[in-house]
Amino acid sequence: MQSLSAILSIFLGLSIAFPLVLYLIFKRAGNLKEISGKIWLLTFIIAFLFFPLFFFRKHWERALYFFNSNFWFTLFVTQMDNNFWEEFAKLLVFLIFLKPLRNFLKKSGESTLFGYWIGLAYGIGEAVTLSLIALFPKINVWGYSLFLLFITWKWVWERFIAIQVHAIMGAIIGTGVFYWAGLRKKFMFFVFFIISMLYHELVDGVVLTMMYFPDIKLFEFLARNIYTVTLPALLIIGYIIWFGVYKISKKQKPLTIIHPDLSG
Repeated sequence: MQSLSAILSIFLGLSIAFPLVLYLIFKRAGNLKEISGKIWLLTFIIAFLFFPLFFFRKHWERALYFFNSNFWFTLFVTQMDNNFWEEFAKLLVFLIFLKPLRNFLKKSGESTLFGYWIGLAYGIGEAVTLSLIALFPKINVWGYSLFLLFITWKWVWERFIAIQVHAIMGAIIGTGVFYWAGLRKKFMFFVFFIISMLYHELVDGVVLTMMYFPDIKLFEFLARNIYTVTLPALLIIGYIIWFGVYKISKKQKPLTIIHPDLSG
């Protein structure tokens, strides 16, 4: 019964109710209310599907790990490869819809919120894909490790945090898109893309460090309290980073905004 409730929480709560509530909130934010429901839905679906579509990289990341499982190589080569592809997948959603969204991305607040939406959808795609792999291992054509992957309430809590972590990364990328579309400062766009990768590295790097050095007291403490201390702390750090980059972007004066017709 607990497992069934956890499954329903993943597929109905986190995947449907959670984004629906955020959509209703974001839809009322500034000029985002002028974006059609069709665009909101399409960006969500594509970002959601990009997790399984970009999951092919796990083949060569696994090969990299077997080539060299040294901690530093895993942290700065294998893990950074993962970071790049996951952040690029979020960016690609922006690029696909750049034409209809361009003028709405010329205000920092709206661009970061829409980036949060894209990252949220990607994170939900990850939660659903991994949950399906846990439930039906035969579909695991990617060779993803199922070690300790069980659909429990701890998994629901971990995914709830992970979804927000991906959303924060999307928001940081969205801030960079604001610099690209609203200020034409393309260099700053790359800076924010790297910041999103580095935050990703921090989150997964802490987990990797706990795995490689379980006998060090600090990492043993973090591993023992991963659900109550470690993951919530990493999430809070992410929101602080997002708030920081947003405050920086708010000081920038955007270009003149001309709203296209997105009523279709």
